[in-house]
Order: sequence, then C-alpha cells, then structure tokens
Amino acid sequence: MKMSTKGRYGLYSCIQLAQNYNKKLVSITEIAHCIGVGEKYIEQIFSLLKKGNIIIANRGKSGGYSLVNSPSNTTVGQVLRAVEDNLRIADCIDSNCASGKDCPTRYLFSTLYDSINGFLDNITLEQLATRDKRVYLDNSATTPVDADVLSAMTPFFGQIFGNANSLHDYGRQANKAVAHARQQVATALNAKPSEIFFTSCGTEANNWVLRGVAQAKNSKGNHIITTSIEHPSVLNTAKYLASCGYRVTYLSVDKYGKVNLDELEQAICPDTILISIMYANNEVGTIQPIKQIAEIAHRHNVLLHSDCVQAVGSIPVDVRELDVDFATISAHKFYGPKGVGALFIRNGVKIDRLIIGGEQERNQRGGTTNTPAIVGMGVAIEKAQRNLIQNSNNISNVRNHFIDRVMAEIPYVTLNGHPTDRLPGNANFSFEFIEGEGILMLLDFAKIAVSSGSACSSQSLLPSHVLLAMGVDIVLAHGSIRFSFGKYNTLAEADYTVDVLKESIAKLRLMSPLFVLKEGEIKNV
Repeated sequence: MKMSTKGRYGLYSCIQLAQNYNKKLVSITEIAHCIGVGEKYIEQIFSLLKKGNIIIANRGKSGGYSLVNSPSNTTVGQVLRAVEDNLRIADCIDSNCASGKDCPTRYLFSTLYDSINGFLDNITLEQLATRDKRVYLDNSATTPVDADVLSAMTPFFGQIFGNANSLHDYGRQANKAVAHARQQVATALNAKPSEIFFTSCGTEANNWVLRGVAQAKNSKGNHIITTSIEHPSVLNTAKYLASCGYRVTYLSVDKYGKVNLDELEQAICPDTILISIMYANNEVGTIQPIKQIAEIAHRHNVLLHSDCVQAVGSIPVDVRELDVDFATISAHKFYGPKGVGALFIRNGVKIDRLIIGGEQERNQRGGTTNTPAIVGMGVAIEKAQRNLIQNSNNISNVRNHFIDRVMAEIPYVTLNGHPTDRLPGNANFSFEFIEGEGILMLLDFAKIAVSSGSACSSQSLLPSHVLLAMGVDIVLAHGSIRFSFGKYNTLAEADYTVDVLKESIAKLRLMSPLFVLKEGEIKNV
C-alpha cells in the first residue's frame, strides 16, 4: 500500500485533535510541536483535511482547529483519503499489458484495495487516540503532586536544607518556611497556627488522637465511641485500646452509610471520653453531619475527633464551624506530597504525646521536621482551598456524567453511598454476578486505574467492611469498584472508562453461572 509522508503526518495530526476533542481547540503551532514538523507543512496538510471535511478552523483570539465529527465517527480511511493524492495498492499494470482490463492481477489488487479500505474504515480516531491512554481514577487513594507544590518543595532538598530546629541561619530559614506552612494549613481550616501539629500521615494522626486521649482521660473514663465504617487506622487503634481494657462502641449506619444521631446520643455514658467519626467516607464518599454530632458530643462534655482526610480539598472544612476538637488531614489527598499530614488540636484540649523524642512540634511530637514535605503541604492546601469551588464543580460534573452513563447503560448495577451527601469525586458501584477483582484486572489491562475498596486494604480478598456495615449483601459487596475522580480527569476519560467497563463486565458475566441463570429466568418469564 502506498502512503506518503503527508498521509502519515495527516493521521498524526488528526490523532492529536482527537485527544483534545471536547477539551480545547488546537493550533497549528501545537500540532507541529507535538509531531515534530514545520508549521508550513502542517498548513498544507490541514488545507487538504478541511477540503475533505475532516477538520474545521475556528477563527479568533482563542481559535484553532477541531474535528468536524467526533473521534468515534471519524475513520482512518476518511483521513487518509482526504490527504493522499492516490491511496492505492501498487500493482503490475503497465501500458503494454496484453490482458488490459481483464488482467487477473488487476482484479486481485482491486479486491485487496477494497479490503484494506474497508479495514481502515473500521478503525476510528478514538481507537488510536486511546490506544496508549492511561486513566487514573483512584484519587481517593492518592493524588499526583501538583506542579506548583513540587516547585515550592524543590529548594528545601538543596540550598535550604537546614534542620528547622537548629539555631543557625540554615535552621532559621527552614523554620521560617515551616511556620509559613503551618499558617497556610491553619488558614485553610480556620484554625490558629498553634493548633496545627504536623505528622507523618493521617494514620499517625488518627493513632495519636485515640491513644493520646485514652491516656490523658483515663481518670475520667474508658469509653470510646466510633462507627463501623471508619478507616482501618481508627478501627485497628480502637481494637488495640479494647485489648488494653477500654470499652469501644461501634455505631451502625444506614443503607447510605450515615450514622443515626439518636443511636449516638444513647451510646454516650458518664465514662465516655471520645467520639471519633470521619467527615467523609473513603470508600463510598458519604458525608456525615459532623456539626450535629459535635452538638451532641459537647452537650455531654465529650471530645469529638473527625478524620477529615478525604474531605479536605474536596469540600469545605472549617473546624470552627464544625466545632470539632480534633481533625486529621493528609497532604497526598489534595495534590501534596506523601509522608506528611497534620492534626488539628483545639487549644486547651489535653492529649498525651504519641511519639516521644525531642522538642519538635512544641514538645508534642518528637522527630526531625520534614521541611520539604511540610512546605509542600502548605502550598497544596492553600491552592486547594483557593480553587475549591471550581475544582469541586468540575469534578462533580465529570463524576455525574460517569454515574449517569453507568446506570443507564450497564444492567444489574447499584450505586453505593448517599445519592447527594457524598464527595464530588466518588462513585462506588456494585456489579451483580461478578467479582470486583476481575473488573479491576480488566480495567488495569486497559490502563484504567481504579480500586476495589480502600487502598489500605485493597489487597485483601475480604469484602469491604463499609459495604457490609451498610447492609450490602456479601456476594454483591464482592463485586464492588470505587471510581474516584480528581481535578485532572476529563469527560473524555469518563466516557472511555464507561466504554471499557461495559465491555469488561459483559465478558465477565458471560463466564458467570449466576448471570447465565438470571438471564435464563428472564427469558422464561
């Protein structure tokens, strides 16, 4: 088959337009830079593509080029025929051929030409544009570090490397940066800098609250209240405290994952010292009524801790408005670095130290200050707070589009979690008749990253404790997948994921005897 350089670069250009379809118009300069050729050469190719009704030019200051039809409705054959002068199969015909029109070779190559064109017309630009596509939909597990955050951190690995607790100039520079980050975190939470204590992660902060309050308040009582859907760092710490003689009450939740406020109030007794309830669930995204919970807790003179790891950066978290005594956050959930978190401790509240060492964090947490990570956390939370409404709206729009398509196009599916009181990026589904691990594996083959539950326990073959607590059948719980969207995800990625998901589930259900039986029942009705 004869294809010129013009044809190849025409196809490369259209793939670039397909990858940016529904996102933005693309200029000739951008195309030329991406595929490594001159702008004048691209102009010649675009002239042919416009004539062939493949692309359209949009004039104006923010103008550029886009495809006339969607990538799924534009074929490789259409593009090549628009660009090539004579897309054909080289044959053996010459002017002296004795057979002329009846030459059997002519028939052979004509048939081959038709077959190849038919093949090219069955390949769309969408297929080529997504062939090497990677889609990350596991933002509840962790988020990529924002470019501005990385840029702010970099100097503190090199020229500003001093220990923040040293008294010389190197140390003072680092200490000043840490103080600024503490102010950034405090401002984002509507707290005071003196109420912010940096930790290595959210898990450490959760451990610190439960164990620190238990030790500090053991003369008052030994009863702790939490829920059955908390993060493992809370549940396992509570289990440890129970082994040490403390009493732990685990509140139930309804089918949406919400706690019952009457049950909470009834669980409080004279020796209750702490209530620990997460603001937003990491698996199903359900948001709890923390402000009302705080009213109940404080009416009974009980301290309240809220694990806000999933909430910060996704929804407003104002510790004064919520009236919590402790709040846990973690930088890598809002495009900051891993290995750094923080605990808000309301001024005047007593809590024992978890890590005993030096005098860092105002004598509350020993250990060398992780200056680069803390600086990154400060920048990340400030940027997340500044763009909170815009990011939340954009993420929820993509998420809602995804949910709508899944519910409309895939049968036997259930959306887990509260329909409205949920994090903007969370979509947790249970798919009947199949295992979540099978879905995860096929999506991974298609380079789509999702989770079969919490990242902290996703390697376990046990069903989600959150779904079971919500009353989801154990078989159905095994067929659950968490899709969590972030600020970098697009509608095109959501559509691509639904398309792959539909195909993957159809394949898995064909191998499921439960599905075959169900389909047989329906046909016999």
